[in-house]
Amino acid sequence: MRYKHTRLDFRTAAILVMSCIWIGCASGNDASEENLTDSNSNIADGGTDQNQTDGQVNSMINGDSTAPRPMTDAGLNPADSGPVGVIIPIPDDLSEQFSDAICRFVDRCQFTAVFSGVVGEPCTEFMTRQFEDATIARMQPLIETGEVSYNPVGTRSCIRAIDNLACTIDFASLTSACLDSFQGNRAVGQSCSETESCGDGQFCSKSDQCPGRCEFQGSAEASCTSDAACEFGLTCAGGTCAGPAAINGRCGGDGPACEGGLYCDGENGGPGRCQVYTDGLVGEGAICDIAAGPLCNEGLACIVEVRGLSAEFRCRVRVDENASCAPGFPDHCDDGFYCGGTDINGFPPDLDGRCRALPSEGQACGQAPAFKVCALGNICDGDLCKPRSRLGDACQTNDACYSGQCTDGVCGVNQLCPP
Repeated sequence: MRYKHTRLDFRTAAILVMSCIWIGCASGNDASEENLTDSNSNIADGGTDQNQTDGQVNSMINGDSTAPRPMTDAGLNPADSGPVGVIIPIPDDLSEQFSDAICRFVDRCQFTAVFSGVVGEPCTEFMTRQFEDATIARMQPLIETGEVSYNPVGTRSCIRAIDNLACTIDFASLTSACLDSFQGNRAVGQSCSETESCGDGQFCSKSDQCPGRCEFQGSAEASCTSDAACEFGLTCAGGTCAGPAAINGRCGGDGPACEGGLYCDGENGGPGRCQVYTDGLVGEGAICDIAAGPLCNEGLACIVEVRGLSAEFRCRVRVDENASCAPGFPDHCDDGFYCGGTDINGFPPDLDGRCRALPSEGQACGQAPAFKVCALGNICDGDLCKPRSRLGDACQTNDACYSGQCTDGVCGVNQLCPP
């Protein structure tokens, strides 16, 4: 059935999970502080597909190394990192330590369905592999050359902070607690191959040539070309380092990030205004909001319901194969199924779907209301469902790689200055 005068504008409810992933992975990336507090991605607007949604997650984790360092800043007392000149190796189980901490948070806060809906993979498996390919593979060579030092004290502090984190989108306290897992040893003016290479309050500045040079980060109103060029807590907005915007302040596009507890209501990362995000989860039948919160308790989906000529979102129990379904987040259908047969981008949109089995490896991707989907453990790569690829494996898109970098058809390490 089609409804007139109904326009649906979904935004990613996975901000909670995405933010935690970004913090937990200690990789240089192009996610700014804005990504921590006001993700604006539409999951069902403008033909967004799963690759784009997953790509937003991966860009937060694995983008270029010119962004602020979520867990790779310096500023440590050398005594905290062991004797001077002694290389402390990265523990063999570091990936498991971080993935376990992140996934405990996901489970404790009932974000499991949201997480699976975004990354299409079990939490521990995805986080462990992603951390290995996107972070450790970048940091290990730098540690061996002394450009970066591993700091176990910083790691322990970060994991404790994750374990104590409230179920909220305000990650400011966690971010500050997770700065010290890796320590840059290069001083201002010295060469650098990653932003993590530089000391406290610095970043690796490079133009078209490598290596770069360590420079001081800019304070508020300093000129900048990337978020990494600005002091912690600031973002590069319109070429100038700026602090976070308050409620109703301009954000998104080339604007600044929002203050903690706020989100930017712009579409697809475009210009918008900072609005209050409602934390917490609500029960069956309650009104929910994919963009602004609240979300629904585990086992429920925030789906669209049409009443007359208007639409609203309510929490409803997820349904089984062949049942009638509606667009929502997480998917209105139970795990292993998706709501097919809808068209939210048409006018008027077609909102009546039916639950279908998710396609498995080698099958054509399924078209859910918002994006293309595959069975758990697969990603839509080139219109076919395939497992994500490890370093050295074949790929077609960046999103198909745990490292977030597909070069010449092969997954590689995402580096600021490739060797």
